[in-house]
Amino acid sequence: MDTRSLLLDQAVRLFAARGVDAVGVQEIVESAGVTKPTLYHHFGSKEGLVRTLLDRGFGTLDQVLDSLGPYDRDLPYYLERQAGLWIDAVRLQPDWFRVELSLTFMPEENALAALVRPGVARLQERMEALFIEAGQQHGNMKGRHRILAAGWHGALNHWTGIHLGGWVDTNEAFLRAGTRQFLYGIFS
Repeated sequence: MDTRSLLLDQAVRLFAARGVDAVGVQEIVESAGVTKPTLYHHFGSKEGLVRTLLDRGFGTLDQVLDSLGPYDRDLPYYLERQAGLWIDAVRLQPDWFRVELSLTFMPEENALAALVRPGVARLQERMEALFIEAGQQHGNMKGRHRILAAGWHGALNHWTGIHLGGWVDTNEAFLRAGTRQFLYGIFS
């Protein structure tokens, strides 16, 4: 494993365990067995490290979600499959999701929390585009794409927390039932 990847892997592990603000550069470099100048060479700063870590994780999540393909006009089934892929991504990078969620819900004045906003905004845009397209088929959804996307993203984040906390088995039956419950609010 190259030094850059090692630093990212050690950082995400430490950040997931204790929070981004609680972990210093010194602890990261000691954990990776390198020096501070090495970290600064690769990332410029702790902020650069966090930005790179977030970009890497959002890139992986984008690839996973892209594998679903375009909307196929079967919203319940499409959302179920998207939820399944999302939880697969959580299983693939649980520490990254812990970091992403912790930064997402920090106050916006936290400088490091601001780094997560572009990736979250891209997810919101992806989901809005889905609900705009589905609104062509389901007239009661037209003009509600922002709130529907935010609600769906919120459901996925909630299921992520449930999965990471080990509270419920986020299996196919759970995701199907959760998706149907989400859709009930739209179609009822």
